[in-house]
Amino acid sequence: MLKAKTFFKWVLLPFALFARDVPEISSWTEPTVRDFEILQEHLQEQAERDHARFSGTVHHKRLKRVNDFSLLVDGRIPEKQLEIFNTDEDDRSCLIVTYASYNEKFIEFVERQKRGLEYVKYKGHFLYWIGGWPFIKGGGLEVFDTPYAFKICALLEARAMGYEKVIWLDSRICPLRNLKPVFCFLDKMPIVMRTSMNQKLENFAHPWVLEAFDTSAEELKNCVHYATGVLGVNLRDKRVNEILDKYFELAKNREGFMNRFPCQVPWSLLLKRSSLEIKLLKPLVSFSGQSNGRAYFKCDYHDRFDYPNSYKK
Repeated sequence: MLKAKTFFKWVLLPFALFARDVPEISSWTEPTVRDFEILQEHLQEQAERDHARFSGTVHHKRLKRVNDFSLLVDGRIPEKQLEIFNTDEDDRSCLIVTYASYNEKFIEFVERQKRGLEYVKYKGHFLYWIGGWPFIKGGGLEVFDTPYAFKICALLEARAMGYEKVIWLDSRICPLRNLKPVFCFLDKMPIVMRTSMNQKLENFAHPWVLEAFDTSAEELKNCVHYATGVLGVNLRDKRVNEILDKYFELAKNREGFMNRFPCQVPWSLLLKRSSLEIKLLKPLVSFSGQSNGRAYFKCDYHDRFDYPNSYKK
């Protein structure tokens, strides 16, 4: 039986104190700089509440990093940029997409990704945001305070822009070699991901997660744990679009995302419930050394990797 203190902290407290509140801004589809300042103030206040809620738990370190998040800094206008590599402006076949919070570290990561795309002679478009938020015209700001919801919003904006095959990259992910095989694989399998062997999803079967996602500890136990640092989707596939729409709906309830793996739990659940057969493109990501010679991407958790000097600008 749960002790009274534990029951209050993990069952009653989330629903009693942390119901979603919405700040007032002038427009949710055409926000001003002042609107982004108001949203940023809201995020900071929310970070304090999250800190009090999860301090001393396994979730705290990850959620603290999530909350170190800037939509804008000192009134600087958020940036949305589209860059073109070795193709024409009207080409909508291949897109790399990412998002960077408005601080220097993540901005530098995006600059490194651009050097990487040039290094591997990428052919396609590169869409990224520095601060602000993706998919604003489509209602993306409705989930601005859900951890990592900028990922689903970036994919939805790519879809709205007419792109066919899209690869999301976390800003720390660096391309290592020609990406054409990855995009070709998307013609055979509509989703490209990798699995995570680090944690079992049933370890995060907390009451608020189960409630938000209408799931059970048993269902989570039977899910493959998919990571989302590299996520490729074929937007011509109806089933993929259904999953993206369902994810966006889930993101409107941030409670389910309040755990150590905010976006991996819902992705894994939705893929288990879908009719998609997922086959993994191996090896997709390298986690050690410069490269294992076969991986398409490197995950640089320690911020030490870069490309040859001739590619630095």
